[in-house]
Amino acid sequence: MIFPKTNPVLLVTALSFESRAIRLAQPTWKTISRLLPIRGFHHAQLPLYLIEVGMGFQLSVHRFREILQQLRPRWLINFGISGSLTPQSTWGQTYQIQRIHARWRAHPLDIAIEPALQAIFPPATLFTSQQPVRTAAERDFYHHQTDAELVDMEAYTIIEIARSLAPRVLVLKTVSDFADESSLHLVKKRRSALQRRLTQDAAALIGFLFPEGKESRIPAISE
Repeated sequence: MIFPKTNPVLLVTALSFESRAIRLAQPTWKTISRLLPIRGFHHAQLPLYLIEVGMGFQLSVHRFREILQQLRPRWLINFGISGSLTPQSTWGQTYQIQRIHARWRAHPLDIAIEPALQAIFPPATLFTSQQPVRTAAERDFYHHQTDAELVDMEAYTIIEIARSLAPRVLVLKTVSDFADESSLHLVKKRRSALQRRLTQDAAALIGFLFPEGKESRIPAISE
């Protein structure tokens, strides 16, 4: 095991859809009701916590900071889906974020990538928006302004808070749509395939974090 049992790893998602993939990848989780309004889980065998902060991450910032101060995780990993701001991005590909931009901040956040994961999670730049990007015009504007390949609504705030409370942070984002008028339809149409991809990536991530832990089991997910 890479980390001592007393130093947990904290996985952070925005949506229950994303956290479900993690729980499928490595079963046996216990719900932690006291973390409400943030939904939380603790793994039964591994020093691993999982929380859902909600889309846009506006209502739970204070509680999130309290949780970090309580857990003091060795690693904090933001795991979830994102839109693509460029046609070069591959649907379903998961990227390791090395820089995050936000319109309400003058400077981007730079993140040290994990070289051991680079072969399966190539590096990319992310833009965190306060609103969903669902038109091609908005998508092209934000890409031109930031040169970011991907867009989400939470990562900048999560990492801005976490980097002073966790020694190591990591952001993994899977392309779920292309940040245009077809985004909602595409996510709905490919929901099952996206869940499988997230589950596979979560299994790879947990296997990297805990190589001596129990083998991840990925159950079949029907279309």
